[in-house]
Amino acid sequence: MNVNSTFPEFGRIAGNAYKRLKTGISDTIGDIVGPKPNADIEYVPNNGPVDEVYSKHRERHSGRLQRICEFFRRGRLHRRPCNERHRDRDRGRDRDRFRDEEKEREREKDRQREREREKDRYKETDDIKPVPGPEEVSGKPCKTSDGLLGTCESSTYCFSQYNDMKDYVVNRCPLSNGVHGVCCPKEVRKPLETRVPIRIPLPVLPSAKIKHISLEDIDRAAADAHRFIENYIKTERELIDKG
Repeated sequence: MNVNSTFPEFGRIAGNAYKRLKTGISDTIGDIVGPKPNADIEYVPNNGPVDEVYSKHRERHSGRLQRICEFFRRGRLHRRPCNERHRDRDRGRDRDRFRDEEKEREREKDRQREREREKDRYKETDDIKPVPGPEEVSGKPCKTSDGLLGTCESSTYCFSQYNDMKDYVVNRCPLSNGVHGVCCPKEVRKPLETRVPIRIPLPVLPSAKIKHISLEDIDRAAADAHRFIENYIKTERELIDKG
């Protein structure tokens, strides 16, 4: 569990505790082997008894600091490395990581604002507009491709009023509501009720004479059908038995 993400104040507590422990241990080492203020310093060789005592205390307390740091890192309360050699190098990495995280948070805020604007935009366009009335789709006078005068109407209206479609189906024109219509040449086209409707002949069914059927023919056909069914069932059972 990431304790630091759940309780962010623990990170500050852990950092302060680690800093105090390190400072206290260093001061303790200084009190044991270091000179007092305003005291005469006696210079001794590097391999002398004082240097040996200092080295032992430093190794012992460095090990304690290492274990404490690893304990905090295991609980996600201390993020920096416990090894002193890598701290300066990783300090720049932490700076870059924090900068990248800050930029990512800003980008997420921008994306959230964009999503809110999209929701508002969809709310404006989701409303269903009323069906336009006849006055909104009434066409203006127009000319067909062959020079006939007409009126721009919807294709549904033209197809319902006139039989002859091949002359005006290619004459597209804009209606007042923005939808494409067709130019209907009304001056020469007659309404449907005054014209002869187009009649499509129905397909002729083939006719054939059926000869007389006797009872013997019916019995023979029934026997053949019964034999066919029995053979079918027998074959199916054999296939099932064979798997």
